[in-house]
Amino acid sequence: MDEDQRENRRAVAGNHGALPDRTGECYQEKPYLAGDSFSRADLAAASLFAPMFQPGQYPVPWPKPAKIPKDIQAWLDQWQPQIHTLEKVYAANR
Repeated sequence: MDEDQRENRRAVAGNHGALPDRTGECYQEKPYLAGDSFSRADLAAASLFAPMFQPGQYPVPWPKPAKIPKDIQAWLDQWQPQIHTLEKVYAANR
């Protein structure tokens, strides 16, 4: 791995929480990402974040918690407050 690749990995690792944080902030400011009603933006966000909150009504079974590596589960757990609203948006518009 060359120095550019290492730098890119460090940058990605340093920003791994930017998207969940910003998305959570957007939903605290207003009920929808774009406009005054549910839109493709909300659908995309809820769909992309679904693996983080693992909705029960999803048509494919999620991995059992015991099968998720502890470090990944810890990472997922730290973002639950930020994406709780997405879980509610998913459930309300599924």
